Amino acid sequence: MIRFHPAASNILIAIFLVFSTALLQAQASKKVIRQIEKLEEEAKTAIAEKKIEKAEDAYLEILQLDNQHVDALTKLGAINFQRGDLGQSKTYYEEAITLGASNTGIYYQLGEISWQLKDYGKASEYFTEFLKGSSRNPGMRGVATKKQRDATFLLSQKNATPSSGATPLPPTINTPSFEYLPAIPATGDFMVFTRRVQGQEDFYISEFVNGDWGQARPISELNTHENEGAHCVSADGSLLVFTACGRKDGLGSCDLYFSTRKGSGWSKPRNLGSQVNSKAWDGQPGFASDGRTLYFSSSRPGGVGGRDIYSIRRTANGWASPVNLQELNTKDDEESPFIHPDNQTLYFMSTGHPGFGGSDLFFSRKRGSTWTEPINMGPEINTEGNEGAIHIDIGGSTGYFAREKTADNGKDRDIDIYQYPIPLDKRPTAATYAQVTVLDAVSNKEIIATVDVFDLTDSLPFTRAMTNEEGKLLICIAKGKDYAVNIEKQGYFPFSENINLEGPGTILKPHPIDAYLRPISEEKADSVEEVFVLRNIFFETGSAQLLDKSFFELNKLVDLLEATPNLKLEIQGHTDNIGTTEANQDLSLGRAKSVYDFLVRSGISADRLTYKGYGESDPIASNDTETGRQQNRRTAFKIRSEE
Repeated sequence: MIRFHPAASNILIAIFLVFSTALLQAQASKKVIRQIEKLEEEAKTAIAEKKIEKAEDAYLEILQLDNQHVDALTKLGAINFQRGDLGQSKTYYEEAITLGASNTGIYYQLGEISWQLKDYGKASEYFTEFLKGSSRNPGMRGVATKKQRDATFLLSQKNATPSSGATPLPPTINTPSFEYLPAIPATGDFMVFTRRVQGQEDFYISEFVNGDWGQARPISELNTHENEGAHCVSADGSLLVFTACGRKDGLGSCDLYFSTRKGSGWSKPRNLGSQVNSKAWDGQPGFASDGRTLYFSSSRPGGVGGRDIYSIRRTANGWASPVNLQELNTKDDEESPFIHPDNQTLYFMSTGHPGFGGSDLFFSRKRGSTWTEPINMGPEINTEGNEGAIHIDIGGSTGYFAREKTADNGKDRDIDIYQYPIPLDKRPTAATYAQVTVLDAVSNKEIIATVDVFDLTDSLPFTRAMTNEEGKLLICIAKGKDYAVNIEKQGYFPFSENINLEGPGTILKPHPIDAYLRPISEEKADSVEEVFVLRNIFFETGSAQLLDKSFFELNKLVDLLEATPNLKLEIQGHTDNIGTTEANQDLSLGRAKSVYDFLVRSGISADRLTYKGYGESDPIASNDTETGRQQNRRTAFKIRSEE
């Protein structure tokens, strides 16, 4: 008989118990695995049948059997995300990550949850981890890249305070339908916008009368059974450029068209042609106030990304080649460019630059031939939703834009037009306009004449344009500049005007210029007794030394004399009454001689010229005010009679 030592007996009992326990656990594990597999099938069937609550119950039971079941945690995270319970969804997903979940899509979901919870630090972290992973889904990677970048931007904006200054326009414009894309001429007397009713986009116009927007009405001569929209209005309100898609005369999916306004009506729209439009999508124009530069968005081949912003110049021979504004464009979409009347500040929509979510509004300033890095317009206007095209008034202080929001029922979308005060650091240079009217001085009839504007501040040509059949032309001019205006037509004496907006205290207001041109002929050149003031001749203070900015006007005078060989002039100098009579007489004579000398050096025969100083003896305004004295300090010419 074998006897066991008591200690050995205890060891055997322990070993038996261990093996018995292991056997029981193995049996139990197999049972649990079968239960889990059954529950997984039930959950899968429930999801296919869209019985989400039943699927959720199955996954919860799985967690009761195995609280480290990564797939169940992941599925419960997705179910709660779909339900909108972001906090619970985040808890499940983060637990799955802690347990070693290898599905990089979980990081994407956690990034999206953190984004919606406005935890931009975590959103940036999670999207970064997702992008490190192996997912090749281009849509998800694109969204993750944008939101990771935007989250980093939003962290830099965490101390910025959103403004409540944006207010919707009145019910005369905004309705339960969608209203967007406001466009206003420099005069500010009407607004053209797009209204979408049951999927149909049409143009509407509202007049601004006595400080209020009037009841909007459809522009029946432009609206069709197709969609019209994405437009701009020229500075003088006479030209509408817009986007239309799928038309018979179209060159691509969408093209740019134009219509001119005469009276209260609009002409039949015409395609801008193949110099502007391509075989791709072209739309959302912005017309510069100089009347020669068109900005627009296009998906044409060769761009930087999806839709890019282009500019194109109108020349005497038609449109030049479009130029891609590469400094502004990204691999995503840049749309709805608006160039302010200062012709230096461009506003646009983008999904490609860092923003607050959706499409944001940005601006860039032109420096020479390049554009500065785009700047986000900030929380005063941009939100997590989509902000639409913006229009800023000529003074630069008020913006008009469309905002997408949830309707009052909490379900449907609504888009309305808002206005808001532009923050000082995001304003364009304030501008105003000169309204030119040119008439024949004898018959009082309208004249089609050339208006040449020169930037005296920077010594650069500013614009050159023709008046219309009514003798009218509107020119936008920016604060901080001094402008020489010369109006001319063959067979007439020219007209000179100066508009100085350089002073810091300059008050911007419209400048009416009524130019009466006097006819001239070779035979009767010496019969004109009228004196013509040259308003852009400038001298050093208290001196007869000509300033360089006088050369624009002086060269125009040379052109006149060369074009009219029989013309003989007396050059006149005049002063105000500050100083002694003798000193003013000498100064006026010296200044008249300086102009005379310039003309002679330019090839004009001295026989055709005389000069005379009138001192303070012939004022044309009161010397009691600075404005009056400034008018009296002048250079002029008079036609010399034959001796």
